[in-house]
Amino acid sequence: MKKRVFLFGLTALVSAGISPLRATATVLRTRFKKVESAVGSYKKARFDGESGYVFTLKNSDGREREIAAEASGRQRIELQDASMKGQGTMRYSLDFLMPALNDPDGRLEAKFIFFQVKPDRIRNIGFIPYVSIMVPQRYRSEGFHVDFDFSKKNIHVVTKKRISPGRWHNLDVTVNWTTGSSGFCTVAVDDQVIASHRGATGPDVSPSARPTFGVYRSHMDKTDPAKVEDITLYVKNVRVERVA
Repeated sequence: MKKRVFLFGLTALVSAGISPLRATATVLRTRFKKVESAVGSYKKARFDGESGYVFTLKNSDGREREIAAEASGRQRIELQDASMKGQGTMRYSLDFLMPALNDPDGRLEAKFIFFQVKPDRIRNIGFIPYVSIMVPQRYRSEGFHVDFDFSKKNIHVVTKKRISPGRWHNLDVTVNWTTGSSGFCTVAVDDQVIASHRGATGPDVSPSARPTFGVYRSHMDKTDPAKVEDITLYVKNVRVERVA
């Protein structure tokens, strides 16, 4: 286990009142599957001897079909863990890299979400357990966007931490899944906590929340098709762990 991931997990647990003595993480078996109806392409790859994925989403990839299917306009190529083991306190982590783009104005033509934890086939629970980490359209001047939807009120956080194209970043998301007030979620990039939530997160049941990662671009219906960038995203070291 990476030292930085373990130390961050201890920090999150201590702040939530959980003893570090019980913070030994168990790496869970994952089974990643392509999200249904996703367009674009992905392939397995290795980076410096570490396993990972390359996601590619082009301007022309299924744009018309996907926008027609959803009013907000979106385009995606994602993998989702089909293991359904989001119970107790979980840590989701990965390393990601977005190559430098030829964009002199320093903005994307559509924001994209590269990581989400969201429910699968859960109904009638009163709220949707959901967290997402996004790269904003004006990524050179704005930091990451984090959305928590753990209650009927969505919490949107714009952080000071920014993405740096051309270099690897580490992402850690630690969630205590519970409908009680002891729940929490902490999001860290490169060992820096960029957003956190305290309170109810979601049902500690099975099936439960699943991590999803890749490229999910939104607001495509408000974008000039001629300006939409081709996006490539590299991801490695994807881990799902039960901490407590």
